[in-house]
Amino acid sequence: MFGGGAQRALRNFLGQLGQFARLRIAQDRLECGLFFFRSLRGELDDRLRDLGFSRQRLKALEQVLIAPVGDWHDQSGGDKGTAGDGLGLCDPFWEAVQRTGSVEIISLRHSRS
Repeated sequence: MFGGGAQRALRNFLGQLGQFARLRIAQDRLECGLFFFRSLRGELDDRLRDLGFSRQRLKALEQVLIAPVGDWHDQSGGDKGTAGDGLGLCDPFWEAVQRTGSVEIISLRHSRS
């Protein structure tokens, strides 16, 4: 009424605009933090999966090392010796790895034909 209405409206608008900017910056910070922790969780899940696989392989190796050599004899009587000495020894790890399609084992014994 007295000529101050436009200035008051402008101050109110600028106050609201400042509040919007502060809230938007806070929201961006929260989103960045969320992205960081989700990425970190993904990396940690990958590490845990790798550690689980390593733990399984070490457990299998422990069982192979604990087992007496007499338990390694091939029951079918075939010559599948791991050392190539005709003893008929069968390494369970070697047998498991040979059946996988994602691992290529290069053995000097098999390549010198």
